[in-house]
Amino acid sequence: MDWIERARRMVAYHPEAVDFIRRASDYFPVDMAHIHLLLRLWVEADNMDAVILPLLHEFNAGLLDEEGIIDTNRGASRQPTAFASLSDANTEEIVYECFWHLNWRDSQALSVVLSVNGDGVFQVWARGEASASEHRIGYPPSENALKDALVAVYVAEQTAD
Repeated sequence: MDWIERARRMVAYHPEAVDFIRRASDYFPVDMAHIHLLLRLWVEADNMDAVILPLLHEFNAGLLDEEGIIDTNRGASRQPTAFASLSDANTEEIVYECFWHLNWRDSQALSVVLSVNGDGVFQVWARGEASASEHRIGYPPSENALKDALVAVYVAEQTAD
């Protein structure tokens, strides 16, 4: 997506982002200045849809006989501050997230997560539900890095006790 289209999408998402921040403020101490970060996150997630969704569909067809359910959603959470010093070990920050999920059976799932913190640091990782495995992918993610992480999480999910 070029920079002009990115600007259009950010303007289009703005009312939704304001509403999201207001709803999140019921649960977290959020900063309205984070709207720009949220807009960047959502536009980046739009870009990543073109890579992640086909991979999840391929995974579902090739390994799960189309029995999995693919879903996407957005959220916010409090997480330990990435760069906290030892004296600030209990410091938390608000993190905004976009998720791509592939769920199968009763409790097995793999997810790709794109997040941004209040400092504008983006992260991407894959994680498993039953196995609680996590694999950092790096940002921006390459298709091969996504595939490697999805395979690792799938194996962990299929072999979890």
